[in-house]
Amino acid sequence: MTRWLATFCVAILATGSLAAQNLLLNPSFDSDVTDWSAPYIDRMDWIASDGNPAGSGPGCMEIAYTNNSGGSNGAMQYFDVVGGTTYQLSGWAKVPAGSVAWGADMWVDYYDASDVYLESSDTLFMMTQDGPWEQVSEFTTAPAAAVRARLRPSVLTASSGTDESIARWDDLFFGTSSAIFVDDFESGGTSRWTAAVP
Repeated sequence: MTRWLATFCVAILATGSLAAQNLLLNPSFDSDVTDWSAPYIDRMDWIASDGNPAGSGPGCMEIAYTNNSGGSNGAMQYFDVVGGTTYQLSGWAKVPAGSVAWGADMWVDYYDASDVYLESSDTLFMMTQDGPWEQVSEFTTAPAAAVRARLRPSVLTASSGTDESIARWDDLFFGTSSAIFVDDFESGGTSRWTAAVP
């Protein structure tokens, strides 16, 4: 039993997760920003290379907004969800040199069968200008009545002015995944693990 469990764990670690299903189309931006829209910002562009995260393919998405007010705005994509289901949300972002943005955040908005807005969940992280790529990851549970969601990788704009607030995003994920390895130890915690032998 111990030998089988060890083999199973090694296999899981090698593959990353069990039955991971990304609900997003074109989440890695390896060649373009197809399948994403940006009706409320100034521009959404594909950047061929920007020192992308380790293990990532070429390319990332850049979003820019000049109506600076200290708020958040960005690109978006809609997809179906199952109410009551817990999903993993993650992605990599950075604020490039020359941007007046003070960070980036990512929102998911939930809607019911009549396309009525239900609630939002956000992941927020701060970055310094021209900083390295940073990853954000959390779990979000769709409301019981939710059938549709909208993911919004966004830029946190400067408090005022019309200079470009720019953020870049790469390797986005929204989907179901195994709950076995939900803690990747990046926070320094081991609360989800035990040394007890059954």
